[in-house]
Amino acid sequence: MDEVDMEDDEDMDEIGMKKKYESAVAEAEELRTENRRYAKALKVLRTRIEEVNLFNARLAAATDVMNQVTLTKEQKERVVEHFDSCDTLDEVTRMAGVLKEAHETHTPSKNRTQRPNVQSVISENNKTEAPSGFDRLAQLAGL
Repeated sequence: MDEVDMEDDEDMDEIGMKKKYESAVAEAEELRTENRRYAKALKVLRTRIEEVNLFNARLAAATDVMNQVTLTKEQKERVVEHFDSCDTLDEVTRMAGVLKEAHETHTPSKNRTQRPNVQSVISENNKTEAPSGFDRLAQLAGL
C-alpha cells in the first residue's frame, strides 16, 4: 500500500504542478497582452509630447523673432509660415537664427543727428509777435 499511496501522491503532485504551470502560462500571456497595451499607450503619449514640444518651440521662436525685430504684417505672416514648415526642434532653432541674422544684415543703420524740433523754434519766434486770440479777433472785426 505504501507504493500505491506514493504513486497517488506523485500523481497528485504532477496534477498540481501541471495546474500551476498552466496558470503561470496563462498569467504570463495576460501580462504580455497588458505590456503590449502599455507600450502602445506610451508610444502615443510620447508622440503627443513631441508634437506639443515642437509647437511650443515654434511659438517661442516666432514670438522671440517678432519681439526683437520690427516687421510688417506680411513679414510676420511669412515668419509664422516658415516656423510652421519646421519639423524638428533643430530646424526651429536654425530658422530663428537665420531670420534674425537676415533682418540684421538687411536693416539699415539709423545714425541720426539730433536736430531741434522745428515746431518749437517757430513757436518761440512767434511768442512775442503773436497777438492774443481776443486781440486778433478784434483786429479782424475792425474794432
